[in-house]
Amino acid sequence: MTNVVARFSHAGLLGALLITTSIFITSLYSREGAAAPLMMHCSNCEKGDDTFDATKWFSSGMYRLETDIVPNPMRSMTRIHPVVFTAKDNDKLVEAALRGIIDVDSSLDTRTFESQWPLLTRRVRYTYSFFVVPDEPKDLYDMYLQVGKHKLVIVIGLDVNTGEVTAEYEGRVIRENDGNDPAYWDTFEAMDNAGTR
Repeated sequence: MTNVVARFSHAGLLGALLITTSIFITSLYSREGAAAPLMMHCSNCEKGDDTFDATKWFSSGMYRLETDIVPNPMRSMTRIHPVVFTAKDNDKLVEAALRGIIDVDSSLDTRTFESQWPLLTRRVRYTYSFFVVPDEPKDLYDMYLQVGKHKLVIVIGLDVNTGEVTAEYEGRVIRENDGNDPAYWDTFEAMDNAGTR
């Protein structure tokens, strides 16, 4: 009789544990399902319809938000593992660089730069990402270029869905001790010292 009671007590305890576990798991799923969608701004959307549910891009672990916890559709985001450009991407990088150089200063002579067709895969640094339209994220990179005696930083974009590299019509000539952003100059020096020119 004692063994029967003991078996019954263990079975009852196991049953209670299983019921408690299933209730806990169910509550987790219901809370997850009830979570508010992560609304993000898109740069090329029509005014008044410029946010969309971007939850999947963050729940997949591809991007993370760089904001405080206050809801804000204009929040910025960064890619957790940015694309590392390889030799097969170099032609696209050089073509974007040539367009970017002309955008920064059309008087710069790009003939030498173009004739050398430099290896630029190690001259780019990821900065941040944004959505152009719903579900079309673009990653932005700074490209550090030496054109004759001039040092330039050109912003290029990577379309995450297509892999297209674009010049983003942003950039500037970097001058030593100009005080605008000494970090650019420091990055140039680090790259030059590493022999990535």
